[in-house]
Amino acid sequence: MEQSPQKAVKEVGVTPPSEGTLEQSPVKAAKELDVTPPSEGALEQSPVKAVKELDVTPPTEETLELSPLKAVKELDVTPPSEGALEQSPVKAVKEHDVTPPSEGALEQSPLKAVKEPDVTPPSEGALEQSPVKAVKEHDVTPPSEGTLEQSPLKTVKEPDVTPPSEGTLEQSPLKAVKEHDVTPPSEGALEQSPLKAVKEPDVAPPSEGTLEQSPLKAVKEHDVTPPSEGTLERNPVKAVKEPDVTPPSEGTLEWSPVKAVKELDVTPPSEGALERSPVKAVKDPDVTPPSEGTLERSPVKAVKELDVTPPSEGAIERSPVKAVKKLDVTPPSEGALEQSPVKAVKEHDVTPPSEGALEQSPLKAMKELDVAPPSEGTLEQSPLKAVKEHDVTPPSEGAVEQSPLKAVKELDVTPPSEGTLEQSPLKAVKEHDVTPPSEGALEQSPLKAVKELDVAPPSEGTLEQSPVKAVKEHDATPPSEEALVRSPLKAVKELDVTPPSEGALEQSPLKAVKELDVAPPSEGTLEQSPVKAVKEHDATPPSEGALEQSPVKAVKKHDTTPPYEGTLEQSPVKAVKELDVTPPSEGAQEQSPVKAVKEHDATPPSEGTLEQSPVKAVKKHDATPPSEGALEQSPLKAVKEHDVTPPTEGTLEQSPVKAVKKHDATPPSEGTLEQSPLKAVKEHDVTPPSEGALVRSPLKAVKELDVTQPSEGTLEQSPVKAGTLERSPLKPVKEHDVTQPSEGTLERCPLKAVKDFDVTPPSEETLEQSPVKVVKEHDVTPPSEGTLEQSPVKAVKEHDVTPPSEGALEQSPVKAVKELDVTPPSEGALEQSPVKAVKEPDVTPPSEGTLERSPLKAVKEPDVAPPSEGTLEQSPLKAVKELDVTPPSEGTLERSPVKAVKELDVTPPSEGALERSPVKSVKEPDVTPPSEGTLERSPVKAVKELDVTPPSEGALERSPVKAVKELDVTPPSEGALEQSPLKAVKELDVAPPSEGTLEQSPLKAVKEHDVTPPSEGALEQSPLKAVKELDVTPPSEGTLEQSPLKAVKEHDVTPPSEGALEQSPLKAVKELDVAPPSEGTLEQSPVKAVKEHDATPPSEEALVRSPLKAVKELDVTPPSEGALEQSQVKAVKKHDATPPSEGTLEQSPVKAVKKHDATPPSEGTLEQSPLKAVKKMDATPPSEGTLEQSPVKAVNQKNMTSHHLLR
Repeated sequence: MEQSPQKAVKEVGVTPPSEGTLEQSPVKAAKELDVTPPSEGALEQSPVKAVKELDVTPPTEETLELSPLKAVKELDVTPPSEGALEQSPVKAVKEHDVTPPSEGALEQSPLKAVKEPDVTPPSEGALEQSPVKAVKEHDVTPPSEGTLEQSPLKTVKEPDVTPPSEGTLEQSPLKAVKEHDVTPPSEGALEQSPLKAVKEPDVAPPSEGTLEQSPLKAVKEHDVTPPSEGTLERNPVKAVKEPDVTPPSEGTLEWSPVKAVKELDVTPPSEGALERSPVKAVKDPDVTPPSEGTLERSPVKAVKELDVTPPSEGAIERSPVKAVKKLDVTPPSEGALEQSPVKAVKEHDVTPPSEGALEQSPLKAMKELDVAPPSEGTLEQSPLKAVKEHDVTPPSEGAVEQSPLKAVKELDVTPPSEGTLEQSPLKAVKEHDVTPPSEGALEQSPLKAVKELDVAPPSEGTLEQSPVKAVKEHDATPPSEEALVRSPLKAVKELDVTPPSEGALEQSPLKAVKELDVAPPSEGTLEQSPVKAVKEHDATPPSEGALEQSPVKAVKKHDTTPPYEGTLEQSPVKAVKELDVTPPSEGAQEQSPVKAVKEHDATPPSEGTLEQSPVKAVKKHDATPPSEGALEQSPLKAVKEHDVTPPTEGTLEQSPVKAVKKHDATPPSEGTLEQSPLKAVKEHDVTPPSEGALVRSPLKAVKELDVTQPSEGTLEQSPVKAGTLERSPLKPVKEHDVTQPSEGTLERCPLKAVKDFDVTPPSEETLEQSPVKVVKEHDVTPPSEGTLEQSPVKAVKEHDVTPPSEGALEQSPVKAVKELDVTPPSEGALEQSPVKAVKEPDVTPPSEGTLERSPLKAVKEPDVAPPSEGTLEQSPLKAVKELDVTPPSEGTLERSPVKAVKELDVTPPSEGALERSPVKSVKEPDVTPPSEGTLERSPVKAVKELDVTPPSEGALERSPVKAVKELDVTPPSEGALEQSPLKAVKELDVAPPSEGTLEQSPLKAVKEHDVTPPSEGALEQSPLKAVKELDVTPPSEGTLEQSPLKAVKEHDVTPPSEGALEQSPLKAVKELDVAPPSEGTLEQSPVKAVKEHDATPPSEEALVRSPLKAVKELDVTPPSEGALEQSQVKAVKKHDATPPSEGTLEQSPVKAVKKHDATPPSEGTLEQSPLKAVKKMDATPPSEGTLEQSPVKAVNQKNMTSHHLLR
């Protein structure tokens, strides 16, 4: 019941570990080394990874969930594969290529990443989703969602990604073209058609099997040919980089592929009876949204320097979105029960693995090219998108969720105060600072980050979330909200943002404007209005309704004002690209997504009661969020250097948003029961979707501009959605921060970060965990997910990351690409759709299924688009490669891993029905993943030039963290029922959020300065902070909360203590190190890493795990663990790390050694998720417990020492 491990070769190579019966395979990353994520246990969470030159901060997870984060330093991360019911491993190739592993009958197909070449999306199955593709230097495309699953995302660094084929019930991979654009596929009655992107060349989608998805193909500098599709499958989409794309024919129940032309335009495919028509995108011209089906949403389009074309959606599905970096990305279609894998090509290309009957197809990422997110299934969420060179937006979490953290790269972050039952979001200003928004009584206010400016996260409403907006150098004008809607927030990049006040039960969305702006869509009665961002101007926040919250605004070079928070809510955190990341706030049952802008900021989405809205990031421009439908979410759109206009929303649905890279985007209309995907523009911004009554609104990140979030539907979330017990994913900024994913009730999604190298995503839990992918300078390939799993997220290396959406019982992984991108894994039937990131171009989110959300789109230099969310799911977030990482949201019983690629890439693992597949990445060296135990997760590995420290996992959870850059990654801790997302800042650091019993507090990181962690409330967690060249001080934790950890890049990190039922988040420092958090029985503690210095781990509570710390050039001392807890692992970059001991029922030791070695923590009786990291030195894996065994191995250029306890 396991997944096959993936392999990634950066300039080196990693070997994935085998998995246990119910475990996940570890992930591996090689920065100049790499990181390997830990596998997860049956009910555990996937590890997080971060690698930058700075660090990544993973989110904390809840008792039953954890959402991993991912960061890509300059390299990449590799997510773990999943088991039989798990996901397939992902592969990343740093400067070369990766070969994905085959999958088992019940497994997911591995992902592939190609740095400069291209990506090929996998085919989809009858009930599956098609993968999405992202272009590295451009944008990310979120995948559409499948009936019950999410499709994986894809990232292409400079080339493109090739998605793996899928199994019978799997999704087809997406395609991304780096320097061009992506065209989203239309959707079929039960399927989604894959998208195609041509980087400078193009991508060819794979054919699909009867019940499977056909893999896509990407040609880096050439072209792609789409595969034919099967009866119940989707047809792939084609994109032509400078020329054009030819769409594939469709099957009876399939969608037609979409076409994208980078400097030309895109032609959408026709749709079938139950399908959607594809959308077209014109690069310099504009985008045309596709029509939607009866119960679906239309995909969104983004144009990087041009635009992206979103796919149409099917009756019960969503069509994938496409993004074109300088080219484009093609999202995969989704299957009824599966997700299609994504592919990434680092500088070359990748060959996707085949998938099994019940598996997911792997994703692909391209480092300098792009990533394409997969589409999602009916009940799944659409992935989010992040902008590579800008930022990441973390997802929001659900009722028992955590608030996202924020990191500031060269500046610092100030954490927000928290409410009684809530956590206040943190804010970071890159060269300045961020002010977190207040929260509403039952809601969380989104955070805002400004890259060079800031991002504004959306607030969340009782049943809905309003989109957030960011203004890159100016500001955004937020839309008005409906009675039950939230107004978006606005952020001004070089100016400032004014956050809106919040309503009793709602949150207003944030707005960010990169250099232009975004226009949010109007919302329906039960929906959220999109947020708008103005790039070089300013933003005006929308008013709110009686039950709503006003959006928050952030100013990048100036400041941010956080929104107020509600009694039971958390306010989102904000990050600034060159500064920080913005975490999402969490609602009582919701989480708001966070957004980060790489050089600018990110806007996190708000969360809905049962859902999370996707987040969007625009690299240099902005995104426009889509309106939502009665039961659906519309995708968002981002315009790369210009702006986006959000679509109006329907009664129960959300309309997709469109983004035009240098122009604008027109969002598609939505269907009755579906969500439209979001779109982000790489160099501009992202627009988060609004959320429905039970949904949260996604956050937005603007790379140099801003993001626009989509509105959400009554019972749905627009891209980036969280299920009732789930959280929406966050987004990180590549060179800056990390985005944490939201968490699900019983799940956690791992985070990943890759500094200069890569990150290895954690494995997932028995029934779920969607891997995340990061591409360093190349790309990451996300893993596919299993039936009940989450969709992978995608990140763009130099731009952003896309977080995955979450499912009712799942979590979507998040992805971050440092200078490259990340590819999220595909998900299973009940999984979430992956997210896509495009490095410099953009991302196109996938459409969603009936009960799903549409994926978001991101444009690399423009922005990222977050995915929509499903009824019970969360949409993934996106991260920006050179900046941050995006953590995935988590589902009820699942967790999605996150991935980060530093300059290389990461490969996310696919997930199995009950397992997760390990991920592997090799930057210049390699990593060897540990084996997994029966009920445990696979260890994570990271090797930066130093190492990564994975977190331990809890009895029912694991949230390993990985960091490998030249700095580190910080994993988030997990909460009893929640997980707080983490954030990483590339050149600075990431701060993971702590988790509270019902809430999570966001973290903050300061790149060259420092962070001050927030205090925690009785039921809350305080976020962590990281200071890149300075230091971080971790917050204390409350009884039921987790305190976040902090990492200092060139200095050190101090981990927070943990609460009885909580986990404290970890923090990573890029040039320093990353420390993964351990997991508690019901929680996970965050880990801390110090790159060139050291970290001090926090003590743990009885039921809590203490985070680990890693010192890059120094060393780390791991914390001890409790009986029911796991000690975190520490990594030392140029020195060594000592892993913490583990508790009786847990084990998630992590080890990373950048240029030296790491010592893994021991594991507990029933768990084992050792991590492995080998920089140029070696790592020592932790011992394992009685019933577990996922030892980690590290190979330094020196030696390996295994430690049972701490050093």
